[in-house]
Amino acid sequence: MADNRPAALRAAELPARTASIYPPAFAKALKGRSKRALGDAFGLTQFGVNYTVLEPGSASSERHLRLNSDLKHRFTDSPDNEF
Repeated sequence: MADNRPAALRAAELPARTASIYPPAFAKALKGRSKRALGDAFGLTQFGVNYTVLEPGSASSERHLRLNSDLKHRFTDSPDNEF
């Protein structure tokens, strides 16, 4: 079976998801957030990797508690920064 996953890609070229699963009253805080699912592009199944861009004043998510998982962040000052 051939592996059709890319060896490399530019995160900013993946389709952005701007919709939210939060109810409208809570989703307002996320206006201006766009997420690109890097993990999906590489076929990851054990954890997720997202490239998230926030406009000034927007939030990446509502406050929440994680009991059984770790969360890592990398912050940059501009969406032009690539990694």
